[in-house]
Amino acid sequence: MRLHRPRPAGRKVTAVQLAFDTLPTLETIRERLLLAMVEACRERPLLVVFPALTGLLALHLLAGREWRWGPSLTEAALRFGEAAEETLLDWARQLARQHDTYLMPGTCLVPTDEGLVHAAYLVGPDGQVLGRQLQTHVPAADAALGLVPGHEIHVWDVEVLRVGIAVGSDAWYPEVGRIIALQGATVMLCPTAVPAPYSRWRQLAGIWQQVQANQFFAVEAALSGAGGGVEFEGRTLIAGPVEMTGDGTIAAVPPGRRSQGWVTAELDLARLFRVRREYPIARFFNVELYGRVFPHLYEARQAETDRAREVQHR
Repeated sequence: MRLHRPRPAGRKVTAVQLAFDTLPTLETIRERLLLAMVEACRERPLLVVFPALTGLLALHLLAGREWRWGPSLTEAALRFGEAAEETLLDWARQLARQHDTYLMPGTCLVPTDEGLVHAAYLVGPDGQVLGRQLQTHVPAADAALGLVPGHEIHVWDVEVLRVGIAVGSDAWYPEVGRIIALQGATVMLCPTAVPAPYSRWRQLAGIWQQVQANQFFAVEAALSGAGGGVEFEGRTLIAGPVEMTGDGTIAAVPPGRRSQGWVTAELDLARLFRVRREYPIARFFNVELYGRVFPHLYEARQAETDRAREVQHR
């Protein structure tokens, strides 16, 4: 059923903090996401953002067995990751249509010929998938699961907002935020799943520094709860430049290992653009240097990764 109401004309965004649980049926998982979406849409946001790893909620049911963080997760995702992605996107299309809202429904681990990719999605109010963003930087803990990086960073127009997505650990890589900023983004979405305990300093090193370095808004939707033997504890946060917020925080959900909730904020684009005019840090972006140096660094790193993978499979 589609909710018949006028399309929100504002710039409200909602970030959802969700607790990971091992639920008994696909229907109970769908109901959990539906209830979270109903709460998130109380203030009629233009865009709703869910945390990372929502696609794993159904993986134990699709695989027919429990998984643990490590080789058994890798095996389950390689065999059933496509089905988990299809299931999550089916639910996401329904939720976006029902609430007439743009939706970033979280992330999945999806098999490819090279290994697993960590994928996030953007769904429109009509239920169409507008785009898919892969995690582009793979730290050692993710590489141990068999994750391989994506090679492109996209942005999309969500009515008055221009949106990019930093998937998982990409939020902690300055290059990702800078590439998103150079494509004209006003908002960076960050679905995260950070192991407990929560660290304020780790979060400051992630989206907070990205926001201050690039003068855009950021929306971090954090996972809590426990899955596969790992406890997660994040702090869902909507952040903006300190010139307009004081400390960089617009709204937040308190951290906690079982903490759930949501925050909604109106993104003041006029004020953001005023900050950019009064303190135009983009003038100091050395785009020529980026174009000359970074492609070679990434190509060299990819070649090193490819060689290591060949040795591993001999």
